[in-house]
Amino acid sequence: MIATHSYRPVRYYVLTLVITFVLWGAGAIASYRKGWEGVFVLFLLAGLLVPFAVSLAMMGGRQGTALRKDYWRRLTDFSLVRVEMLPFIFLLMPAVMGASILISLPFGGTLAQFSPAEKFSFSVAAV
Repeated sequence: MIATHSYRPVRYYVLTLVITFVLWGAGAIASYRKGWEGVFVLFLLAGLLVPFAVSLAMMGGRQGTALRKDYWRRLTDFSLVRVEMLPFIFLLMPAVMGASILISLPFGGTLAQFSPAEKFSFSVAAV
């Protein structure tokens, strides 16, 4: 198979990290300024969207057509997923969360961390 496009992972990761940390840094600075209490969350959310935005920008260049076709093929062709990877895909995050809670126990954490939360909350940054 002859590659019709080239991937640039270094450019992607550098752009993503730099732009993300600039936005998060601005959010951190804004969180300590009077009157900016609500604005800093916008910087944080914008930082979360940077990987998506950089991906779109990089696919929009001259090689964009081939990259977009490859993107949609990888997104929709489930035959590309190896069956032996499915347990890893679905169990990795619960295993990491359980391990992190167990590691926190000697440092003063409680087993109550394993209990379900009363309600969903994504407001850690606003506390």
